[in-house]
Amino acid sequence: PIVVRAEFDEQNIVLLKKSATVEVRLDAFPNRVFVGEIGLISPVGIEEDKVIHYPVEIHVPNPENLLKPGMAADVAVKVGQRSNSINIPTAALIHPQALSITSDWAGGDIEQPTTKLADKNSPYFVLALSSKGSMQFKVVETGLVTPVAAEILSGVGEGESVVLTPSAELIQGQLRRSKFFKKMSSMPGKKK
Repeated sequence: PIVVRAEFDEQNIVLLKKSATVEVRLDAFPNRVFVGEIGLISPVGIEEDKVIHYPVEIHVPNPENLLKPGMAADVAVKVGQRSNSINIPTAALIHPQALSITSDWAGGDIEQPTTKLADKNSPYFVLALSSKGSMQFKVVETGLVTPVAAEILSGVGEGESVVLTPSAELIQGQLRRSKFFKKMSSMPGKKK
């Protein structure tokens, strides 16, 4: 077998188990899925850019010697499956620190969550769209979360709409740029 090294963040590392089945896809073989299993889960994380990732070794059989050291791979580990669950795009989840800037981005007419809502265990909110077209923040409790989708255990119901907002970093960058251009356009000697 060949060893594929991958890293998982702290939210996902707790879902992994040794010997779990892993699907491995490589750019070199776009129409083929190789199946391996988790051989080692590091108990020690590596911090990079204030994010901790945990190294994981995946053992993949290589009877045809197609897989070579240094090849880039994408890995997928099935950690659970639930039927009848509510899923939203992960990008719709809003961290509490981004509530104020997200509210500004949306026009500032959004009711801020009460302290009672913010005391819940879930670290996320969503911007929900009512049937009348108004927006409000809602605390959500998440289940399984992947880079693509998040399972919602409570907070929004089936049929409710959530708003996909830009990241707080993007909003802040847009605001800085806007202020800069307003300042430049009001400088002496500039034609209006």
